[in-house]
Amino acid sequence: MDHLFQADYCPEPHLPFFGGNTSSLHFLMTNPGKGLDVQKRDLVQAIDSTYEASVRRLADYYSTKLSGNASKRIKAMRQLSDRCKSQGYIQVETLPYHSFDLPNKHKLPDLIEMYASLKRYAENLTNYLADKNVIAISAISTVQEIAVSDDSLTPWLRFQGRIMGFNFDKAKKFDIVRHPDTGQTTGALLHCRLGLAQKAFYLMMGSNSLPGPKGIEKIARILTRR
Repeated sequence: MDHLFQADYCPEPHLPFFGGNTSSLHFLMTNPGKGLDVQKRDLVQAIDSTYEASVRRLADYYSTKLSGNASKRIKAMRQLSDRCKSQGYIQVETLPYHSFDLPNKHKLPDLIEMYASLKRYAENLTNYLADKNVIAISAISTVQEIAVSDDSLTPWLRFQGRIMGFNFDKAKKFDIVRHPDTGQTTGALLHCRLGLAQKAFYLMMGSNSLPGPKGIEKIARILTRR
């Protein structure tokens, strides 16, 4: 796996933001992305005595020091978790390792099946998320309409759905963002329930990000319905 991932950076399977705990809202992402100096394995091991100490320290660093899209996404996640009356939130990664670049997402499920450690991680994550409230954030193609249909569900979305316990057959689609000129839906929430747990995808054309404040308010109303 060394040709795919940056082994000299500390894995980040989960990050608790703003006091997030196991009962908090969980956001499912792809992987931690390209490694930063602050994430180097040797540095993390030198500073922190436990893994939990390191992830809380890094989450605090990300929430105060990062800029650009990463900072916007952290703030948007906090806004949504606050609106849902969640104590902070936890960001979990479908793949825990840093990477310069990943293969096409459609190929990732097969890649995970190839490596015992990745397969075991996926199984453990599936078990952990079974009773959690989870939102997966994913960018999708701008070519076709967002829908809960076989031709619009990529292998990657299906794989993440299995990880988080999402039932596509029982899901409902809610249009969250529309293009101001064409009226095309560019951001949508797919939502279902698994027992008491809420499961959702937020799908955004061309970007793995949450919508602006109005869109977050729409999503919060859906998630807080009884």
